[in-house]
Amino acid sequence: MKRLLAALLTLLTVAVVGCGDDGGGRESFVFTGTSVDGTPTPTTFRVNLFPGNIPGATVVKVQALDANGDLVFGPNFVNIDDQLSFQLPNGSREIQIAYGDGSKILCVYQQLLAADTSIDLNQPACIAVEDFITGISLSPEDATIAVGATQQYRLEATLANGTVSNIINLIPLGNSAANVASVNGSGLATGSANGSTTLTANVFFYTDSATLNVNTAPTLRLQSDPNSVREGETLQVNALRMVDGTETNVNGEVTWDSSNDATATVDDNGLVTGVAFSDIPVTISALDPVTGLTATTDITVTNGDPVFLRIPIDFEDISATGTELLLPIQEVNVNAQTVGDTQGAQDDGAVFVTLPFNFTLLGDTFNGIWVSTNGYLTTDQTQGGASDFTPDAIPNVEFDEPHNLIAAFYEDLDLRTDSVSEESGGMWTQVLGDAPNRRAIFQWKARSFAFNSADSFFSFEIKLFEGTNRIEFHYQDVTVEGDTNSGVANGLIGMMNDAGTEALTWIFEGMPMVNLLTDGDALRYLP
Repeated sequence: MKRLLAALLTLLTVAVVGCGDDGGGRESFVFTGTSVDGTPTPTTFRVNLFPGNIPGATVVKVQALDANGDLVFGPNFVNIDDQLSFQLPNGSREIQIAYGDGSKILCVYQQLLAADTSIDLNQPACIAVEDFITGISLSPEDATIAVGATQQYRLEATLANGTVSNIINLIPLGNSAANVASVNGSGLATGSANGSTTLTANVFFYTDSATLNVNTAPTLRLQSDPNSVREGETLQVNALRMVDGTETNVNGEVTWDSSNDATATVDDNGLVTGVAFSDIPVTISALDPVTGLTATTDITVTNGDPVFLRIPIDFEDISATGTELLLPIQEVNVNAQTVGDTQGAQDDGAVFVTLPFNFTLLGDTFNGIWVSTNGYLTTDQTQGGASDFTPDAIPNVEFDEPHNLIAAFYEDLDLRTDSVSEESGGMWTQVLGDAPNRRAIFQWKARSFAFNSADSFFSFEIKLFEGTNRIEFHYQDVTVEGDTNSGVANGLIGMMNDAGTEALTWIFEGMPMVNLLTDGDALRYLP
């Protein structure tokens, strides 16, 4: 049996329902033990169950998985009693508890395990049965690319309620031959050497695989930037043929087609015209008569309203070339060198940066911005605005929340030196490109205030584009392995106007779960 995801995933649109009630029963989980080289010693995981926690539940199934998702304990079926105790084997990393009435499962609770961790939940949450995955499909099933070329994979999950979602950005793909091809967190594979590799996806109790061949055989791919077009506007899609390692634009040689002309059309040279807004992307395809290959890409047609879109990551590291935004070192030297106006300190502080061009956000125009240590930009110069560390839902007219807000990873972050690794965080800014097409980049390397280890440093950046008022968020490193409470799952990603009356949210504290991001992801905001 393979692992249920750490968030069971993030599956998207998963409805979370209470498993307990305010008046009575609760479950108490205690996981004890010491870590040796990262591996917990044999531990006791105590589960206290009380009748009535879940209406109709009379039995539970308990099982544990190791770090590879393999079953190492159970499943044990037991009647609900006043207290149940289990001794988990060494290497246990996840426990799953399924509640049932003797004939069917009602819901499932799961918890990742780590040494010296205690959990006491008064109202534990379980995932509704109708939101369980009933099947997955990894595609393309068989693909061939050249060395240096890429292949985008899709992982479609079918839920019990009939919904089908692409969750490729949520599931790390297994890779049997990493020397042949690499695969990032968004399912984009890059050919490295001649050969073949098998990519696998494990979700809940379902597994699917795909074969990726890497060689010098001809390939065809479609490329566009962005991957969206507004109604009445056009977008150029390019057909790129690779033969013997050389890639050539063959827009006029291939046969183009659109899966839905009512949504978007494509001409003989790959120029796509948005016809009508649709929640469903249109598939643009090209057939190459020379190689016999067909390539496709999905294009979204928007209606002109502000929108977020997923895009391939283009993280431009400016830590060596940009200007570092320095803040006073808290409790060490309050007179440390600073750049620009500053307020607060390395834990909760901000630095003011003047932009070389005007920028408009949701109707408000400005040419200067506060860069907060807590992962956002704002024109709000109040101490509670630029240095705030607790995000609230937006829109929000209260002025204890930053306004004219651009939040890439709004969370309680910290730039101070890590006490274990002695590694320091930082913020940088740089303007790249030539007028009138410049982009102002703001980059963070920070750690969560709650963590004290080197691997909890998060690297991400915001790009503001001159003229178009486009915004991009690029996430190089925003997760800690085995820790579902780290990273962007618990923060705010979005933007809000100066009055606090208009906003656009991608994610706020983990919901909606379909919008979760991980390492290697990126977003584009189109105003």
